[in-house]
Amino acid sequence: MPVEKKRIFVISPYPVYPVADGCARRIDGMSQLLVGKGCEVLLFAPRSQETGTRAVLPNRDIHLVPYSRKRKYNYFINIDLSRVLKKHMVERPDLIILNFPYLSRMVCSIARKHKIPVHLDAHNVEHQRFKNMGRPFVAMLIYLFERYTVKNAQSISVTSKIDADTIKKKFGRGSTVIENFIDTERFFPIKEEDKIELKRSLGMNFPKITSYFGNFTNISTKQAYEIITDEIAPRLLLKDPQVKIAVIGKGLMKRDPPVGNMILVGEVDRIEQHIQVSDIVIVPLVSGGGTRYKILEALGCGIPVLTTPKGNEGLDLKLEDGVILSNIEEFPEKIAAFFNEESGPSRIPPNLENILNKYSLSGISKRIDIQKTFGIIGKKS
Repeated sequence: MPVEKKRIFVISPYPVYPVADGCARRIDGMSQLLVGKGCEVLLFAPRSQETGTRAVLPNRDIHLVPYSRKRKYNYFINIDLSRVLKKHMVERPDLIILNFPYLSRMVCSIARKHKIPVHLDAHNVEHQRFKNMGRPFVAMLIYLFERYTVKNAQSISVTSKIDADTIKKKFGRGSTVIENFIDTERFFPIKEEDKIELKRSLGMNFPKITSYFGNFTNISTKQAYEIITDEIAPRLLLKDPQVKIAVIGKGLMKRDPPVGNMILVGEVDRIEQHIQVSDIVIVPLVSGGGTRYKILEALGCGIPVLTTPKGNEGLDLKLEDGVILSNIEEFPEKIAAFFNEESGPSRIPPNLENILNKYSLSGISKRIDIQKTFGIIGKKS
């Protein structure tokens, strides 16, 4: 007999729909995973232009509950979220999942009053991420919220074993690894003839395309962009003028490129199309945490990736998976070599079967014990 469907409140400090970055993809994916396990999910997220009132999202069976976020400090204290959350507590959730530690004092206080357990889904070890980016004061502030959240959470999930080890070392708490996942409905390989046609339709009809994409309001993404403009693009232009570097994403102004071989595309509705027309994706990250959706989504499209050991942190992908590792100084040489060799290890396409077994939503869902991870029981089949 099926057990009673469990009701879960998922709290996000950032807008989730339309899904435009790694944070939104994880929250949306985790919500879908829980729905697939037989749970009813109410997702609380800041209003966007597409989300004005509570609604059940089509093709997802997720109840979206919007709230207002007008100022930066609303990441930590949000009166409207408090009001909306208290109003919905009459629906008696079995669990509250908190994404990021920022809103923890407010959410945990409400949950404690109603005797509802809280689960922390840690996208990164946040204070460490800000410390690595050279922002020690912000890191110290976030550390206090993170320590409080970890202490008060019933259970914790992280995106990698590295983050699990860090949380254990810093806070003395165990956690469950739930890797970031590839949305296989959006990110998949296309045929060569379709790639040629897509290049034409996007105005990207160049013989050699490498790309970098991300949310450019994120500090680590901005740092990578500066590395491309200051170090990689100028040297690559000298080595092979035919190679174009397309830069795509939210927060990037479409303007004249700073280097002649760069194309600043800006924000697009379908990032997967720009990945699919690329020959190779570069991820020159030197800071940040968690695992990189950029890498997973490129591999999901069958496109090889050139990244740093920092970019590969938490993934541990190898050349046979389609990932080429290099330090920043050697990126121009590695890119030029990739296009110059017609065959060789770097030209072997990513092993999609292995990647999807580990990083697709369906593959991860099979490995997740919902009772052990969240302390709740899903629907029995």
